[in-house]
Amino acid sequence: MTWIRGIALISLLSAAAWLVQREQNAGRLQRIDDAFLDFLVANSRDRFENPSEDIQSTHPVVKVVLDQADAIDYSDWPPQPLDWQMLIKALQPFSPEVLVITTPLSWGHPAPDFVPAVAEALLPFPSVVLAAEAMTIDEGEEDDGKTTSSAFLGDLDSALPRFKRISGPKTAAALQAVVTPPDMPLRRSGEVGLMVPETENTASAVVRSGSDWLPTLSVQALSRQTRTPYSRTRIRLGSGAGLYLDGGVYVPLTQDGKITSNPSIEVPEVNALNLLTEGFTELLTESEKARLGSGKLMVIGIRDPNPDTISHVDQQAAALAAALSAPRIQVVPVYGQWGIWAAVAGFSLWLGVFAPRPKALKIGIIVGFLAFAAGFVAFQSSLWWCPPSVPLAILVVGTLFGRVFGHRPTLPSEPPSSDPKIEGETATE
Repeated sequence: MTWIRGIALISLLSAAAWLVQREQNAGRLQRIDDAFLDFLVANSRDRFENPSEDIQSTHPVVKVVLDQADAIDYSDWPPQPLDWQMLIKALQPFSPEVLVITTPLSWGHPAPDFVPAVAEALLPFPSVVLAAEAMTIDEGEEDDGKTTSSAFLGDLDSALPRFKRISGPKTAAALQAVVTPPDMPLRRSGEVGLMVPETENTASAVVRSGSDWLPTLSVQALSRQTRTPYSRTRIRLGSGAGLYLDGGVYVPLTQDGKITSNPSIEVPEVNALNLLTEGFTELLTESEKARLGSGKLMVIGIRDPNPDTISHVDQQAAALAAALSAPRIQVVPVYGQWGIWAAVAGFSLWLGVFAPRPKALKIGIIVGFLAFAAGFVAFQSSLWWCPPSVPLAILVVGTLFGRVFGHRPTLPSEPPSSDPKIEGETATE
């Protein structure tokens, strides 16, 4: 009967692994893995909020600043489309991965000359995010997250992405309206990102509009830099809030969905005026050329010299640098996960076929706890983790099978009975 139990259990384990994997790929069991990862991250949160100095310097963010203190050196202020065209064309040889423009490129109607030229200059870049200034509802006007009215997005409604995977209490700021979108010709050259009023050292990651949840300019830049589709981007609000992106990027958030910048993280800076001058390559120092580098996330915008005013270019660059300076979460590769599944399946086969039936449940629980502890220690020490859905299903099936159909221990044989009276009579005879 042992081989029959073995074949039956192997069939059940294979079916369980296949079914769970299928449901996981379809997203219906993803919450189990997400909850486990949230638990691991919550117990290691300080490593992401306060990364080591070695990690802090590895971020790819650089800012190119149009400083209002240099306004006299520009043809006009605020800079006109011609200045923006020259600046953007000057950045093309440096091949940034993502170009983020934090100043809304809007010049009203009728639009001045060279706006189409700005749009054309943006085309060679692989990813461009253009700021659209938006307003949120004042905190006193919010209805504790129950506001159901949608914001006025105008013709940007269909162009703005939405979050699909969001959990936790809906505590993010409510969007009221888009105030200053980029000019229409420019929208064909990149995607539009919302930029809302912020307090110092923060940048919103998400805003709500009715039942929709929209990423902001900073999150769109992070998605492009990490090449994460919005369908795979996951955000959690409330306790343990955070943003999960591809490549193991985890961004800690405040409970209401804001990225907090880290003052100790330095963001390299280049003065845009050096790029606008004829023969700019001769004006740039070697260090500035190294800062612009290749494959960078460039944040471009106007800086107000007023110390009481928060410049969007500094604010967004600091938030993006903090987000990309955190250590990376490492998931066990597919072949490694298969090895773990095989090991758990082998143990479950032994548990269901050879382990004593009364002890199967106890052994399964102990081994499950030890596996959980090993996963916890591995994440604490090196940020490695393995999605638990499939191995957990295999272990549960093996444990239950062993408890119901497992090996029944052989009862000890009874020794021959010895009656004292009979022995006495035998002795008398």
